[in-house]
Amino acid sequence: MKRLFLVFAVTLCVLTACNTDRDRLIEINGYLNDNRLDTAQICLNMVSPNDLSEYDRALYNLITVKLDHLSYNPVPSDAIIRTCIDVFTRFDDKERLAESLYYQAVTNYEEGHVPQAFTAMKKAEAVAQDIDDLNIRHKIFESLTDWNMTEHQYQLAMTYGKRNLALSTLANNNNWIAYALVFISQIYSGMGKRDSASHYLDKCVAYIEDVPDSQRVDFYNYIAALTMKTDLSAAHAYAMKGNDIRPNSLSYITLAKIRCREGVDNAIIDSLCDKANELASNPGERKYVLQQTMRLYEEQKRFDKATFASMAYCGVLDDEAKLREEHDVRNVQAAYDYDMKELSIKRNIKFCIIAAIIMVLATVLLILYDRHCMKQQIKANKQRKLLIKEYQQSIGELEKQNKDLDNKITYLTNRIAHFHEEQPKILQDGRKLYDHIMDGGTTENWEDEDYFCFIEYFRIIDFNFVTHLEEDYNNLSNRNMMFMILFHMNKNDEEVAKIMRVSEDSIRMTKKRLREKRE
Repeated sequence: MKRLFLVFAVTLCVLTACNTDRDRLIEINGYLNDNRLDTAQICLNMVSPNDLSEYDRALYNLITVKLDHLSYNPVPSDAIIRTCIDVFTRFDDKERLAESLYYQAVTNYEEGHVPQAFTAMKKAEAVAQDIDDLNIRHKIFESLTDWNMTEHQYQLAMTYGKRNLALSTLANNNNWIAYALVFISQIYSGMGKRDSASHYLDKCVAYIEDVPDSQRVDFYNYIAALTMKTDLSAAHAYAMKGNDIRPNSLSYITLAKIRCREGVDNAIIDSLCDKANELASNPGERKYVLQQTMRLYEEQKRFDKATFASMAYCGVLDDEAKLREEHDVRNVQAAYDYDMKELSIKRNIKFCIIAAIIMVLATVLLILYDRHCMKQQIKANKQRKLLIKEYQQSIGELEKQNKDLDNKITYLTNRIAHFHEEQPKILQDGRKLYDHIMDGGTTENWEDEDYFCFIEYFRIIDFNFVTHLEEDYNNLSNRNMMFMILFHMNKNDEEVAKIMRVSEDSIRMTKKRLREKRE
């Protein structure tokens, strides 16, 4: 049957050979996500990494690391995955970057570099917040749950455990839910809350059938260990189920403890303990098995055996101490979260500063544009005034000529009316400035355009006086016309000095200069 499956996989790869390299690699990655490792390996063997682009080669390397990890093969070094991280960072592929950071973290953790592992996994978590791939986010949450539980950081483990359960439920993946529930049960057990541990374990049992056979062993071993104190027969049945799937150290040590409590011959117990130590495939398993063996012999008061197991256990601890740096995983994670928060604050401050600069520049541009428009209006208004004066003179001459020139007069009159209609903006601003002066305001910070708008509005109030200033004085500036208008409004020297923001001596000198300008 397996041979037929492999033939089918090869045929499938041949049929898809016409796909692009990237499509083929994405398809292989999908096989890995579905735990179809044999199919993924066969298809990967058909890809030549030398012919790939930089991005596709990084994807190829990520897939090889992922396949080794899922096949329980050791990763030679993290150099390959660091290259993947560099490439996916430059290509801004957050999905692949998060997965690469995840496998860098896993590699570091398996090598005993725990602080680096947690830092890389927290980076993966930060990147994964912006992606939709639940598979990657689930792996990250599950690992942080497991690692914090292993490091006895139960509160952090529970936080990530609840996130993992929520995400697994959202994905409607019973396999993920089973693991999420058993992790929460183990966390409660580590916290000494046996009732809560049993509650979540009972919920987990309903999902065990959805867990692949190769992974179901861990569930049976944990159930056996947790139920051993209350129901030896049930614990024995679960341990045997695990052993039937795959003989393993945890099942054998659990069976040894059960047999010890049943009071069987010591030779049987010794055989089970020896088998458990023989099958311990990694330092973590070996440490657990030796610890349980030591406690079992102490319980039997077989101190010679307990001493031997204790020496072996201390040896494993010494090896672990050489490999594993001194670390405080809570502080490692808290420091990373603090750094990310600080970075977020700095980004927000930078954004606010940039936004403020943009607003200031926009305001300055609007002011400059408004002043430009105002100058253009003033220029156009002066031209209109000259034309109005010229048209009025022409109308007067035509009326004196006593000719039938009504059409010409009507045309010129309409043109004059049209020019007056083009002044609403200037008159509107002039009205505001006039009201400002009447309410006790001053001309401080006024510019020439402001004086002009005020004068144009006052022309409506007293047309003859403004015309008198324009005709009877020699080129009065707008400021000097404003000066004359204020006295025409019955303001005294003190009031004019206050409005114009000058001294009374300046008022007297200005009066003298203006008398000299009168034609």
